[in-house]
Amino acid sequence: MKICIMLALIMGCMECAFGSEAILQSIEGGGRTSIFMPLTQEDSLTAASLELFKQEVKVDLYDGYAAVNAIYWFNNASDRIIEIKVGFPSASKGKKYSSKYWIRYHVNNGQPFVAHDTLLETQWLWWKLSFQPGVTEVKLYYGVATAGGMLQTANRTFRQNCLQYDAGQDRKWKGSGAGDIWIQMNDGYTTQDIMGALPALIFQGGSAMLHVNAADLINDSTRQLLIWYPALDSNHTNIHRISWEQKFNHLSMWNPDKKTLTTLTPFYADDFEGKKKSEELDRAHAIEMWKKVAGSLILVLVIGSFIFSELKSRRIHLSRRGGNTRE
Repeated sequence: MKICIMLALIMGCMECAFGSEAILQSIEGGGRTSIFMPLTQEDSLTAASLELFKQEVKVDLYDGYAAVNAIYWFNNASDRIIEIKVGFPSASKGKKYSSKYWIRYHVNNGQPFVAHDTLLETQWLWWKLSFQPGVTEVKLYYGVATAGGMLQTANRTFRQNCLQYDAGQDRKWKGSGAGDIWIQMNDGYTTQDIMGALPALIFQGGSAMLHVNAADLINDSTRQLLIWYPALDSNHTNIHRISWEQKFNHLSMWNPDKKTLTTLTPFYADDFEGKKKSEELDRAHAIEMWKKVAGSLILVLVIGSFIFSELKSRRIHLSRRGGNTRE
């Protein structure tokens, strides 16, 4: 019996994985991001001396965009300073990358610096990092557009907001990359508005918050976190006029911890095509219609009862008058 249950669970997990990969391959556009990467092959070789042993990523989701605050802790076990150039490839490299906005980075709680914009083989947003012997903390702020996500099925195309975080890029760094990924809903969204979340079965959620253990994401076969959520008015969102500094101040004041995690429960969402949402809206519309019908019927009954009572009262009155006349 136990063997059958274990086989069923394994088959279910395999089905989720295959489904996740199919959906990920069918989605284009939206916002795609990850940890920063070594800029050149030489930087990659140098980075092999560093260990990424912890990370904490916080994301504020809005309609059409997201603000990201990520902290990465690296260990330099050598006795020398290691300097490398790191950054993000631009969106010109294809659908794997998205434009970043207002990139600011801090090293060991120092002053913020701005990423450079340059052309190598392709365009990168990059900066130089110096890792002293021991632990170095790198804090990163940036914005990314999430509007324009497109899911292509056999029958039709769906367009919504989409955020993807590629944990596969963590493999470019030695170490476990363990830590937390927190996502907070804004602009009136709640987690119930989320239509799809991948990989399945790794999310914990509350009314307006999601949590993912970074190790679970890195160990997933897809290594891709995806949040698919409805577009409200993102066609009118000018990404270049957003006050990113204000958004990051808001994000920096949000400090979830282990105590926060105890308030969350398993979260699952797989309504990528919006069928369940449409059914809910249809049910709500039907309930609202029946409420109106019931209200009208009650009104008719009340008015009818009043008329009946009035007619009855008049009949009694006339009957009494007729009796008095005969007398």
